[in-house]
Amino acid sequence: MEHKCPCCGHRFADPDADPDPVEELAASFAAECARRDYVVTDGRVSECVAAALLGIRKKFLARLRSVNNGPPYFNLPVDGSRYSYELKSLAKWRHFQKTGEEWL
Repeated sequence: MEHKCPCCGHRFADPDADPDPVEELAASFAAECARRDYVVTDGRVSECVAAALLGIRKKFLARLRSVNNGPPYFNLPVDGSRYSYELKSLAKWRHFQKTGEEWL
């Protein structure tokens, strides 16, 4: 959570606030990519890597994409894949799937 100083308008994080679960998940995805030497380009990963991070099969991710029920994707190639996914978008989508909270 972020606070704003009423005097100067400076914004600062609340030290007592719980960490953002989406940010933590995105960081864990990035760490997993580094650990497994996955290619990450501008914060995006290939379709195969996205499926691996989400714990689903690539074919199922493609099916979710075809019915517009999966995470947002780009038609920009990463590591030979036709589609790519932002790590943060994957984290938001996974968090939504687990909690049912709004993710867009």
